[in-house]
Amino acid sequence: MTAGNLTVKPQQQVTLLGGTVINNGTITAPGGNINIASVPGTSLVRISQPGNLLSLEIELQRDTNGEIIPINPVDLPTLLTNSGTDTGLTVNPDNSLQLNDSGVTIPNQIGTTIISGNLDVSSSLGGNIDILGNQVGLIGATINASGNNGGGNIRIGGDEQGNGNVPNADITYVSPDSTINADAVLAGDGGKIIVFAEEVARIFGKLSARGGADNGDGGFVETSGLQELEITTTPDVGASLGSGGEWLIDPYNIEIVPAGNAPVNVDTANPFTFTATGNNAQIPVNLILDALTGGSSVTLTTSGGGSQEGNIVVNAAIGYSNRGANNTLTLDADNDTALCDVMRYSKKNPPKSPLERYRWRT
Repeated sequence: MTAGNLTVKPQQQVTLLGGTVINNGTITAPGGNINIASVPGTSLVRISQPGNLLSLEIELQRDTNGEIIPINPVDLPTLLTNSGTDTGLTVNPDNSLQLNDSGVTIPNQIGTTIISGNLDVSSSLGGNIDILGNQVGLIGATINASGNNGGGNIRIGGDEQGNGNVPNADITYVSPDSTINADAVLAGDGGKIIVFAEEVARIFGKLSARGGADNGDGGFVETSGLQELEITTTPDVGASLGSGGEWLIDPYNIEIVPAGNAPVNVDTANPFTFTATGNNAQIPVNLILDALTGGSSVTLTTSGGGSQEGNIVVNAAIGYSNRGANNTLTLDADNDTALCDVMRYSKKNPPKSPLERYRWRT
């Protein structure tokens, strides 16, 4: 774990790997890369420098019969109990860990990554931040990949739509007091933010990938929990003088519901607990309207999995009109799209606004 302040020179890289990774401090790499991931242990430790062909592998020691000599590493609760240092964590009697400021219980499982400090790769051009693991949590965290001339890239829990060469999280949690920024501050386009989970994504913080104040277009934000999605704020991919960006939502099934009707089932003290219900992911219609009103495009796309077939259900009236705008609402269902008497058009009543001319693919 890290609880202090770590700064490297511009364009450099910081990588933290471990079975459980907790960052309570500040890591700064201007215009560079910050990679934080919790990974299962192996019998080899590889030490290498990015861009170099040479690496060093350290094999576990063996006895005269070729058997691996047992190693008894100190687990994290024991290490913290005996550290004598204020780490911002409390070890409970059952050996579970608890963040002091928030009271959140950290899963005592390999593959847990917790960020409750600051990660900063801001510069002229924003850098890149990866936060990966089986359980990923941002709790009172500030993640900044903004740049004066263009936003950077942030991946939390996986890559776009769960593709790419990085591992995907099962559960991803972003607390209400966390902020994730990949803005172009002065000029240029906003960056890219991915928040992904194969089971449940609980996203309650602020996400922003705005275009520059003087010029530039909005960026791209994906918020996807394949089995379940809980989100309470609209990502900001707007632009003051350019075109709005895109907000992508990509679960198995999704239902657009009236404002205030989407349940939030999280226990804030144990946000990593999840029991699959087979229900649709739900998103309040006001979040979609806020994005459209701000000039951003919204894409809902589904892919079937398990008992969920890949449906989109529009179960709330979407009332929005903005003639001359270029933003769109895209409903791209793997199976069916059901419009529950909330959009009706005919030759006598044709679509008039960009929203009404949405792209609908099934």
